[in-house]
Amino acid sequence: MTVDFVDWPAMTADGYPFPKAVPACQVADELLAMLISPDPKICDGFAYTAAARWIAEGRFDEVLGQLGDTAACRFAHPEVQARSFAPLTLCLILKRADSIPGLVTQAAAER
Repeated sequence: MTVDFVDWPAMTADGYPFPKAVPACQVADELLAMLISPDPKICDGFAYTAAARWIAEGRFDEVLGQLGDTAACRFAHPEVQARSFAPLTLCLILKRADSIPGLVTQAAAER
């Protein structure tokens, strides 16, 4: 059983404000798990929409490399939605990393 750290319907209704009371790594883990869901409301409506916004805003800069690693591994995932969101997620990550020189190399050095 998983624990949801975010009230996704409420957060979506509020326009996707980042949940400040939850560490970015936990929010990222929750989003990554939701991107595997066969329910389009969860994977498209909640997870991908939030991920796109929050990655672009820099909310996951501290875990950007880990998000990229997970997305890259999902190209071989047995669930089609996981494979479908892998390149989309990687594009978001690469766009963010490209906008901040040294971001990914700095995060990799800290790991």
